[in-house]
Amino acid sequence: MCIRDRASTTPFTNSGQIASFPNFIADNEIFEGMSVDALDSVFRNIDPKDFYEEVPTGVGFCMGVNYSLIQEIGFFVEEEFGKGYGEENDWCQRAIQSGYKNLMVPNLFVYHKHGGSFSAEEKESLMKENAIKLLNKHPNYDKDVEAYVRKDPHRTLRQIVTIVAASQQGGVHLVLDQALGGGANHYTKDLVEQYLQDGKKVIQVHYDFYANAYKFYFDYKEYHFSFSIATLEILEAFFKKIKFQEIFVNNLVSFQETYQTLSFIEKLVHDNNAKLVIPIHDYYPICPNYTLLNEEGEYCGIPSLERCQQCMQLNDLEWKTFFNDPVDMKEWREKWAVLLLSLIHISEPTRLLSIS
Repeated sequence: MCIRDRASTTPFTNSGQIASFPNFIADNEIFEGMSVDALDSVFRNIDPKDFYEEVPTGVGFCMGVNYSLIQEIGFFVEEEFGKGYGEENDWCQRAIQSGYKNLMVPNLFVYHKHGGSFSAEEKESLMKENAIKLLNKHPNYDKDVEAYVRKDPHRTLRQIVTIVAASQQGGVHLVLDQALGGGANHYTKDLVEQYLQDGKKVIQVHYDFYANAYKFYFDYKEYHFSFSIATLEILEAFFKKIKFQEIFVNNLVSFQETYQTLSFIEKLVHDNNAKLVIPIHDYYPICPNYTLLNEEGEYCGIPSLERCQQCMQLNDLEWKTFFNDPVDMKEWREKWAVLLLSLIHISEPTRLLSIS
């Protein structure tokens, strides 16, 4: 976006109407009692180019203005709006009429001590009086603001920052699971309910085989977000911003790019010094054919590696529906062994649970 066409820039804040975080159009306390610097550091890690959006007005608590544009259209009309409220909105509207844009700054947070300039009574009086003046000059203003509020183009940004910021306070619990239904999913549901009762922050990632996408869920206190993530690469990039306390690998049946997923989990555990928990619902860590039935539909008895490889080529049972890649049994077991065995040196113990 061209710098020359920018009229105003407004950062996010705890109390700034359309610039408010974490709750939109609200007077918020600082999220989770974080310091301003700590919360701003989360915003600073946002890639702004993905979140630039025009706004109908800047917010006067902290607003950058284009000096060159001031020479063109003038500055705030103080004699008309008096002590405050409405003068920055008027200027931003005049800027729009001159072909300029007002923007939110996606990667900046500034604290606002709301109510520091005027008493509640004086504020209410000024807002009513100046709102009438503003609408007389710009009849479209209220409709433009209402349209922006309905659209709420920064909803996803606020959700991302909420997740990342929440994770800085003790880490989150990650649960990885398939989305095929059955006992494993029931186990996850009960587990997450218990985590939330204990006040834990929970991220669930379920791989939806039929949609070929990762379903992402975040739950903590009053914050409940969900969205779809298209690829493992995007998921990995997002997770680099998040701090994890525990990684619960419930079930990976139907996950695509299994080897990359296992390496991703291993790195996530190592980088976060996180606790790893793996409940055993089936025989998936031993074989992609999680029931261990051979090509004749009988229990295989876990024969030699060579016989297992032969079975993978001949076997066309249920597992094949969810696993289309060529199977190298030696690599399969080595990848799982790395995850199950080589992480015993992390400070938090790895737990391997058998679920009947």
